[in-house]
Amino acid sequence: MNYLTASQLGIIKRRWRIYTWAVAKVNIPARWAFALAGIHCRESGLADDAKNEPGGPFCLDPEGEGDQLQRIVEYSRSVCVKYGHTADDLSLEADFPTAALVAAHELRGKASRPIGDTVEELGLAIAKYNGFPRYYCEMWQTGTGSTKPAVKWHPYASNDPLNGVKLYRAGTMLTPSGVPMPVPKALDANAGALIIALEVRARWEEWYAQGDECGGPA
Repeated sequence: MNYLTASQLGIIKRRWRIYTWAVAKVNIPARWAFALAGIHCRESGLADDAKNEPGGPFCLDPEGEGDQLQRIVEYSRSVCVKYGHTADDLSLEADFPTAALVAAHELRGKASRPIGDTVEELGLAIAKYNGFPRYYCEMWQTGTGSTKPAVKWHPYASNDPLNGVKLYRAGTMLTPSGVPMPVPKALDANAGALIIALEVRARWEEWYAQGDECGGPA
């Protein structure tokens, strides 16, 4: 069963040039544009912007202490300097191209070396984009089996409830004042970003039309 509607595929089509521009700018394989689309869907439901959501439509939250917005702005500024990009909004709330560029750079940093473009490599980078606690393993998810962390058991990447893969998630979230609070273990209701990325690729012919300005297949 699929997750994306025709309308959502249309949004991805309109944004495809930006996804591909961002991954090319940070020098990762073109296929990683699908990973960006998956993260975009998982984080904001493919929103064009994310007002009052520091980190923007990709919900970027760089590691570190202190004020969240300040960390995001400083991180975004460093990425823009690195790639010679001029941003309109360093909070990323209302600047989709910059948000995509910063998310692509973050993915690049999470990628294994050398950077490849297999499903396994994309999945690992997507999982690490969200953070990869060691408890995301078969034992934690099912009560039996391996205790080794794996992308297969990471809900942010691999949750697929419509097709029978129902994973638990846990962790922490920030209050509006920036204080971390624990999130109890509970079933994840949303499709994983890797699952969405793979669906976008599998349904290519439904949304990509030869000659359109959205670019060619990866």
